[in-house]
Amino acid sequence: MRSAGYHTMLDPFQEKYGAKIGGILYLPALCGEILWSSAILASLGSTLSVILGLDNTIAVLTSASVAMLYTLFGGLYSVAYTDVVQLFCVAFGLVISNSNHSCRILGISIENINEHQTFKSL
Repeated sequence: MRSAGYHTMLDPFQEKYGAKIGGILYLPALCGEILWSSAILASLGSTLSVILGLDNTIAVLTSASVAMLYTLFGGLYSVAYTDVVQLFCVAFGLVISNSNHSCRILGISIENINEHQTFKSL
């Protein structure tokens, strides 16, 4: 696709079948993007509303504004960098939740770990 100079996945279909079919094939892709974006914004807004105690509408508008601003100023590099930050956050959360779960399986209480001298130095 790169050697043919295509910019989107629909370009080969538009070249082969014409502009009308390319336009018709664009509609499902557009619907998918709109639904995906709204689902992401709704989940991020719900998360912000729970964590910060904001109204859900304000949280969705705030998260959409922040996402638009860092994409506008940073382009795709900012999107890639935030993906890397999210990856590290997810990995850190998995390590924390797994260690807590492992402690429960082994019968170690969190209070005993906090009182242990080795962990106090951390």
